[in-house]
Amino acid sequence: MPGSMWWALTINATRYILSFVESNEDVVRYFRNVIIPDKSFFHTILGNSYFIKKVSRNLTYTDWSRGGPNPAMINHNHINEIMEIISKGRKCSFSEGEVLFARKFGNDGSELTALIDDWVERNNL
Repeated sequence: MPGSMWWALTINATRYILSFVESNEDVVRYFRNVIIPDKSFFHTILGNSYFIKKVSRNLTYTDWSRGGPNPAMINHNHINEIMEIISKGRKCSFSEGEVLFARKFGNDGSELTALIDDWVERNNL
């Protein structure tokens, strides 16, 4: 099963990946011919290394609750839910810690991101 294409990597993990790529041309060549390499390339490298012990949860909020091949577009309901949960100190249903990223915003997402920015600033987060 493919994984997320969104990563937050440490400098050591990044160095490991770069070193791996330099010394494993056959693996790199293989992934040049894979349909969706961004959802398996880094997973394969890190998943077969000592970094597997350090892999933790996803830092990206994504709503897959509606089913289907794509996540729901972030809307005001999502933003309101996240803000309410954070402001009341409740545990999030979508994450066991803070989320630093979100997907998927529509082309008109600037209003929502401005709302988030304003809320973060008002709450000194």
